[in-house]
Amino acid sequence: MKFPAACGQYLKVPTQTDILAYVKVVDHDVDVWRPTRLRALGNGVYEMLEGAPFGEDWEHEAPARVRCEVKPLMGAQRLVITSLAD
Repeated sequence: MKFPAACGQYLKVPTQTDILAYVKVVDHDVDVWRPTRLRALGNGVYEMLEGAPFGEDWEHEAPARVRCEVKPLMGAQRLVITSLAD
């Protein structure tokens, strides 16, 4: 089953093993973050499962393998993508 998303894209239904993390949107004067789904691959490495919507550029794009850290974001501690995995 798929759900319609902004700009005509479709998102897969999240599974119980998907992880929510935030990715930085580039080309903005202020910090902008978007939620995205990841899959844990082990050893602190995650695979991005979703790409940026049409017209938006993210610092990292699916299916990139990334590393994350818990950081303060939007008034709470959130998992954010910090770098590409080696």
